[in-house]
Amino acid sequence: IVSASMVDQTAGFFPGSHGVPDIGRLSDDGNRRNTGYPYQTANHLKIASNNSYYMKNSRLDLDVSFQNNQREERSEFHTHYPGEEEPLTDPNLELAFKLKSYQFNLKYERNISHKHDISAGIQNAYKINTTRGYNFLLPEYDQITSGIFLKDDIKVTKKLIVSRGIRYDI
Repeated sequence: IVSASMVDQTAGFFPGSHGVPDIGRLSDDGNRRNTGYPYQTANHLKIASNNSYYMKNSRLDLDVSFQNNQREERSEFHTHYPGEEEPLTDPNLELAFKLKSYQFNLKYERNISHKHDISAGIQNAYKINTTRGYNFLLPEYDQITSGIFLKDDIKVTKKLIVSRGIRYDI
C-alpha cells in the first residue's frame, strides 16, 4: 500500500503576537480572512509505503516513508537585540524550518505455536533540519537513529501473556 498526503496552510497571527507592540496594529481592517503580517505558512508532504508479506506461520512487514515539513513565520522585521541589523535578503522572514525525514522499518513475526510468538526487526530514521530567518528557535541538525529488537510473547492463559524482549538503539 502506498499513500500520499499533503497539507498546505496559511494562517494569520493575532497582530500583537509578533513584533513590537503597537495599538494601531490592533484595529480591525474589515477583512476577517486577512493574512497580512504577521502570518505563518505550513506545508507537510508525506509519502509512505506499508507492505506485509505473509508466509506459512510468519509475516514480514516493510514500511518506508518520506516526509517533508516546511514552516515559515513572517513578520515585519523587529529585534529584541541592540544593534541587530535588518537582513539584506528576505528581511521579513522571522523563522523558517525545513525538516526532511526518511524512515525504514522491517519487522518479522513468527508464530511458533498457538501460545508462542516471536518478532524481530530493525528501525532506521534519517532527519535533516535546516533553518533561516532573523529569529532563532531551533538549531540546524542532521540525525541518524537506528534500532534493532527481539520480542518473545508467551500466552500463559486467556488473560495473561508474558512478554520479554531486548532492544538496542544508536
